[in-house]
Amino acid sequence: RYSRTMWSAIPQHLEKFGKEIKSQILQMIVVFLATIFFGFFLDHHMLRVDDNGNVLSTQATWSDLGFHMHLIKSFTVGVNSQLSLFSLPVSPMYCDFKLTYPYLPDFQSALLISAGLSERMSIILPSLLTGVSLAGLLFRFQQRFTGSSWAAALSLLLSLFAGGIGGFSYLLEPTNGFSLDYVQFYFYRGQPWHELFWFSLTGHVLLPQRSSLFSYPLALATFLAVRIALGGVGQLSVSGSKLSSDNEHSRRFSLHLLAGLCAALLPMIQGHNFVGMCIFFGAVGTVDLIGLMASSFTGWYRWTLRWLATGVTLVILSLPQLLLFVKRVGEKDFFEFGGLWNLPSSPIHHPIGFWLEALGPFVPLSIIAIETVLSSTTLTNANSTPPRVPRDQINNNLNINPNNTANLSNNNNKNNNLNQQQQPLQTTQQRFKRARLYLGFFAIFLFSTYVKITPWEKDNIKVLYLYIFGCSGPIAYLLLRLGREVFRMPIQTKFAARLLWFSVLAFLVFALTFSGFLGTYREIDEGGHFLSAEEVEFSQTLIENTSPSDRFLIGELTTSPVTSGAGRHVIVSFAGWASSHGYPSWSLRVAHRDIVLKLDSPEEFVVEILWHYSIDCVVFDYGSLYRQKKSIVDLDQHPLWGRLRTLSSRNGNHRLYFVRDLYKDLPKEPHSTH
Repeated sequence: RYSRTMWSAIPQHLEKFGKEIKSQILQMIVVFLATIFFGFFLDHHMLRVDDNGNVLSTQATWSDLGFHMHLIKSFTVGVNSQLSLFSLPVSPMYCDFKLTYPYLPDFQSALLISAGLSERMSIILPSLLTGVSLAGLLFRFQQRFTGSSWAAALSLLLSLFAGGIGGFSYLLEPTNGFSLDYVQFYFYRGQPWHELFWFSLTGHVLLPQRSSLFSYPLALATFLAVRIALGGVGQLSVSGSKLSSDNEHSRRFSLHLLAGLCAALLPMIQGHNFVGMCIFFGAVGTVDLIGLMASSFTGWYRWTLRWLATGVTLVILSLPQLLLFVKRVGEKDFFEFGGLWNLPSSPIHHPIGFWLEALGPFVPLSIIAIETVLSSTTLTNANSTPPRVPRDQINNNLNINPNNTANLSNNNNKNNNLNQQQQPLQTTQQRFKRARLYLGFFAIFLFSTYVKITPWEKDNIKVLYLYIFGCSGPIAYLLLRLGREVFRMPIQTKFAARLLWFSVLAFLVFALTFSGFLGTYREIDEGGHFLSAEEVEFSQTLIENTSPSDRFLIGELTTSPVTSGAGRHVIVSFAGWASSHGYPSWSLRVAHRDIVLKLDSPEEFVVEILWHYSIDCVVFDYGSLYRQKKSIVDLDQHPLWGRLRTLSSRNGNHRLYFVRDLYKDLPKEPHSTH
């Protein structure tokens, strides 16, 4: 008997499983396509080795990737390779200071290298998984927010390829317009090329090892938790009975706690998104408080507990990393107020033109989509089903016998009338819930517009994309609704009118995605230099012949065999990174470095600087010599450098000098540890 019951239940389970698969089929397709897209993009994006042994990386990655490879190498073979549970990593790019940059993604890659993966796969694999999770979470969030799976899928396209109308100017250069870097300012054909202000998400922000790539999934998980928490009132159970008030409060409290936990992890990866998330919480919580005041503070105690759970979790868990951030930026203002269009780097000094150039029709469409968010009945709340009065309760209230078939028609009409009377209340609740979330996204937009995050105004793009993630869904739904209306036009409508509306819709999609597509297309390339075969060999020479604790002085380089290849400790690497990371007196160190590398500098000055920073090794590269119109021959004949022990690269483009012997008889090193 048990066997017959089990076999008879199989068709029911298969049917239930089939329905579950059918409901998730679009999401599975999105994840599958995202895997192919990010896999192809990352494979062509970075650390490819050509037939001659040169390591190549596309144009947007080679610079910052040099910094991240420096961190990774410092954990595997460099100064941080001897860490213990009771020590903190030091900054490999700035001697004598602790590492305050969020290093978890780079530390993860270092662990994968130690486990046996190649350097390339240790970066590509986490980046691929993180990119796919970003796509899946964005789809799921917009599916909850808009109630439309197709709008959620389109929102992913609008986010990945967001960009302004400035990219249209590149159509005027058909020969090479698709390969130009349209976010960099440089001279082309004797004239300054017109740059765009914002970076492309896929081509410039979601780079391998870039902290934005790892922080955005956490931000989207926070949005999703808040969305479900705010939309959970009146949710129905499977049996059709409303959840108890205590169970509903417990569920929403847990979601608020989860939102605070996800946001609290952001400072360990990126500080910019943490700032954006605090603004989001502040705006949503304020609007939620206004709604509580409108209801005469009904349920204020539970409201306070929920938001306290978010705030306390956020502050306590993020405090250790925040203290490091505060110490790092304590010597200067982290925020500067004023419209970004007023900055010298802005291509257009007017707010309307600035945003059209940077994001095209995205901003006005996000404002128009407010009507969609607040008025459309299709944008349902999280449960997607309005509460209905049970049929037995309706029959009892109306004193109707359900067995009386003569009254069935009247009963149905009365039941429908009762449900319709409840619908306006539920719709009002849905509108208010959606308004809270939407205003949080606009608060992020206003912050990223009027507040400059030092030291580089273009870093505001990291915060701005939180607004794009939030508003892309309603814009996508608005476009789909317009498309549906176009295709539903009566046959009697003139063909010209239908063609006009269809052209407007197609142009909007094109204008929203074309510039972002350019930024992605130009990055699917193998041509960017990272390390030459000679530099790769010289990196191994440095690892074998110097100590991980040795202190180096090198030229102004973003990628170098000393840093990106061997992970060695330098007094200062690229000056732009030292400035953006808030290290004190970085300009003085750069000046001292230039004195040492200049062959015309007095010998006593050079020795004093080397002694002051306790430098063990100095590396001359071809570039630093070429800028002085010097060569390796000049080094051999120099009275100071010509008498030191050296190691050279294969073709002589890099030369290592062991300089500690110059000041070994002087007093103890004067450098201090911070």
